[in-house]
Amino acid sequence: KQWYQRRVAITAGKQKLKDLEDTLLRELANSTGNMLDNTELISTLEDTKSKASEVSEKLKLSVKTGTDIEKARDGYRKAANRGAILFFVLSDMSVINPMYQYSLMAFLEVFNISLKRSLPGRYGHSALIPLL
Repeated sequence: KQWYQRRVAITAGKQKLKDLEDTLLRELANSTGNMLDNTELISTLEDTKSKASEVSEKLKLSVKTGTDIEKARDGYRKAANRGAILFFVLSDMSVINPMYQYSLMAFLEVFNISLKRSLPGRYGHSALIPLL
């Protein structure tokens, strides 16, 4: 959910910066006479500067959030890899002999036992403990 919200925020921020840039360029192109006397242009410049600063800060925050999400995801990769190996080993045992067919419930039971036997933090992330 956070990843999706971050992507939406980044896209909206980039669109806002583009809109501000377009508005500023349009004002500059339509400006006549002395630019310092054009109060509308000056207010547009000030507004663009303040909004661009806000959007830039939000984009920086979104990038930091993305980095945090990636770190959290990396903590689960090893455990997910081991779980996938365990699943396919149990699934392929039926090729050896049809007697070795396991249900999803049997797999989950074996998976939970393996999680309980593993050392806390073995996979580099302490968030695996609530999965027990």
